[in-house]
Amino acid sequence: MPIIHLTLVLFLLYGSRTLLVKGVCVFHEKGSHCTCQAEDLLDLMGLFTCAQAEVFEIQNGYLGISPHSDEFDFLSTFGRQGDFRQMMDMLKMLPVNKIIFKHITVSNVFLSPLLAVLPNTNIREIVLINSTVEDNQKPIVLLLSSSLLTSVTVVNGSLPSSYLLPNSSYLHSWVMSSIKKAVLVQSQVSQLECRFIRHLKSLEELDLSENELSDGFIDLTECPDAFKKLSTLKLSHNRFQTYKDVCHSLENLTSLVDLDLSHNDFSVPPSACSWHQMFGVFNLSDTKLQQIQNYLPSKVEVLDLSNNNLLLFSASPQGLRELYLSNNGLLVLPALHDMPNLQILQIDGNDLTAFSERDIENLEQLQAVTAGRNSYHCDCSSKDTTDSLVKMSSILKDWPDDYVCGSPSLRQGTHVKDLNLLFFVCHTALVLSLICVGSLIVISSIAGLVCYKVRRARKQGGGEAVMK
Repeated sequence: MPIIHLTLVLFLLYGSRTLLVKGVCVFHEKGSHCTCQAEDLLDLMGLFTCAQAEVFEIQNGYLGISPHSDEFDFLSTFGRQGDFRQMMDMLKMLPVNKIIFKHITVSNVFLSPLLAVLPNTNIREIVLINSTVEDNQKPIVLLLSSSLLTSVTVVNGSLPSSYLLPNSSYLHSWVMSSIKKAVLVQSQVSQLECRFIRHLKSLEELDLSENELSDGFIDLTECPDAFKKLSTLKLSHNRFQTYKDVCHSLENLTSLVDLDLSHNDFSVPPSACSWHQMFGVFNLSDTKLQQIQNYLPSKVEVLDLSNNNLLLFSASPQGLRELYLSNNGLLVLPALHDMPNLQILQIDGNDLTAFSERDIENLEQLQAVTAGRNSYHCDCSSKDTTDSLVKMSSILKDWPDDYVCGSPSLRQGTHVKDLNLLFFVCHTALVLSLICVGSLIVISSIAGLVCYKVRRARKQGGGEAVMK
């Protein structure tokens, strides 16, 4: 085992060419994650800390040619020592399957041999966080073996423009052909060009959140074979404004089941758009929507429309299991009887005045409801409704703190659970009538009894007089 790791150390050592600074790698047993500073790569004994790590993270430094070693050539140095080929063979036995570069500048002098040995290792994921790939005009040399990378993540990363030129198409094809998951966020991406995406033949998940994408960001008519396997697409926090254009851009992604368009601006009422896909998740939260008529998919299991400006929800997609409508302006409940499969319902933070068991009596699969922060009406006319909320408390996830009366003014701010709407309070007239009737009956009974006793006394007095 030490020989194997010594080979990896040689690779990292000659690739980094950092100053010899004592550092300590930290191994986190939970997650099998080892974190090293760039200078730690020269501490041979310290690197043995990472012997069993599956995730290897390098932070804060420069990996490439030192400014004071311009003649150093990574490949030829290993070639002279005869270690490079041996390293490729031994890397197969290492447990590392994921490498993370964080706050790192990576030169292609380091990247080239790393990519070359990847097919012979267990490494399947590469992550760059707040890092930069530096181009020093030396070409990236790839071996004939196919790439086995399945996941690439770039967060706030920077690639040299030369990597985007057509003469790098061999690199695009080699890296992208095996990728199943790609995350490219906070990286100022504004468009997806066909010459890149056509290589992503195995891609299943794509996250392009927090970029500069706008309407017309992709034209799949130029690349009819692109994204055929794509099932998850995240486009939140971009610059989309025309819902119809986005819909038409994505309508040919037949395998798409999870779409996130949240945190875009669809405040202008969109034209109708037909989604042909069967969605598992459809997220349009925080998009300033005012209405949703005619542009939701007809089949979706999880629908998130929270944090919008909806006054009405009249749709009823087939197969709906989870519905999120928090923080809108709903005045009336959706037609819940059309959603027999519903399991989770969130309608908190709206302008509803009532919600009761009758509204959900046909939802046999319902497990959790969030319906607080509404303006519940709490007078005697709604006593049945407020009593019903108390009975439903077992499935109300935000009970009791968020259930507060909004009207009438006399009870405004009162928690529903603290209402004291007793029978005699809500039926004063009836109670008074009963009291009056009861009083009359009592008085009549007493009067009758008195009359009876008086008559009886008189009769007894008259009888005694006759006898005398």
